[in-house]
Amino acid sequence: MSINVPRRLSSFMLGVLATAGYGCGADRFTSTADSGADVVESSPDAGGDASGSDAATDASADGGNTARHLTCGSTPCGPGAVCCAYTTSAVNRFECRGACPPAGGGEWLSVLSCTEMADCTMGAVCCIERKSTSNVSVCTTQCGSNQVPLCNPASADSGCAPTSPCSSTNITDWKLPLTFGTCGGQGVP
Repeated sequence: MSINVPRRLSSFMLGVLATAGYGCGADRFTSTADSGADVVESSPDAGGDASGSDAATDASADGGNTARHLTCGSTPCGPGAVCCAYTTSAVNRFECRGACPPAGGGEWLSVLSCTEMADCTMGAVCCIERKSTSNVSVCTTQCGSNQVPLCNPASADSGCAPTSPCSSTNITDWKLPLTFGTCGGQGVP
């Protein structure tokens, strides 16, 4: 049985939920109380520079989730969401969010609008860049000088050139788990 909800009402309900701080994380919905911490946001433009806690991305900007199927850990993210990957040497935590709260407790934050080339629209590549306090990935037509192509080493078609296959060889330079890779195994430039 399906219930038709007027578009205006469903937009209102989504706004209420967003205002209340509800988001998805792992396989559950979580409520995030306002701790007074700044939410990390900035424009994910390929050549821009962000500093301090502004090194993450706002999913509504150009490089936001234009992904066909962004997966965050094992959870698919909805439209307009980014994958907030919080990593330490022992623990990896992934959350789908509109914007990523800052990392804490020795965690490293990667704000991922894409995790592999299959997440991007036709002709775009998924590029990751180190900002001052985090990593940021975006779908773009070509990686800039401070970016490298992010890929999935488990994918049969990673989108990498045959001369630079997808590899997780230097992925720890990016402070990401071995389930991620870069074309040619490139570390941070």
